[in-house]
Amino acid sequence: MKRDASDKAFDAFLSGLPAPPEDAVSLAPRETDDALVHELVVACLSWNAPRAGVADALARLREIVVDYNELRVMLPDEAAGLITPKDPLGEARFSRMRSALNEIFQRENGITLAHLREENKRDAKAYLESLPGLPAYAANRVALVGCAVHVFPVDGVLLSLFDAAGVIEEGTDEAQLAARCERSLRAGEALGSFQALEVLALKPPKRTVKKKTTRKATGKSTAKKKAASKKTTKKRSRKTA
Repeated sequence: MKRDASDKAFDAFLSGLPAPPEDAVSLAPRETDDALVHELVVACLSWNAPRAGVADALARLREIVVDYNELRVMLPDEAAGLITPKDPLGEARFSRMRSALNEIFQRENGITLAHLREENKRDAKAYLESLPGLPAYAANRVALVGCAVHVFPVDGVLLSLFDAAGVIEEGTDEAQLAARCERSLRAGEALGSFQALEVLALKPPKRTVKKKTTRKATGKSTAKKKAASKKTTKKRSRKTA
């Protein structure tokens, strides 16, 4: 696809995203879950992961642990082996998650982030960004979805959607794209665009594969064929004589 990284093309891509369907896969918390901690866990499961597998990973997690405090004390390799066994980032994913959950436990004497909804948006964002190990995508996702902060979560999966659409410059990284989205979208628009991208990421765009063309023999190979043809002709003429 021809690349057009202009603001006009970029804005058109964002505004042209389809609205998420009503029957989209639900990743809602259980009644016993702290809503923001749940969003943090979902964000960590989603980070740089195929979105189509996140719901299944969450379902397996719920079968293994009763609550997120139990997840906090699990070893990362154990959690990865049980919950996301085929994930190459599994151990790193749960190591980051565990670091963030342990920090929350130390600060709040429990696994809860409910107080962030009572704080101003700047402080809520700063708190999430200060959690050790938490990827920027995860911190921004919790801030946007749970605290209505005007930020835009971007990881490698969402970056690839913009790249496939040809609306960003080559070499654009996740932080640069996140900042551009925040500038392009008004307050209140980011959540809808982000949710639409997450649904779009369930079926990532296929890359077109160029067909190999067969080149005609030229140069030495053609000369060899001609020489072989002459020898065959001479043999036939001798037999006829």
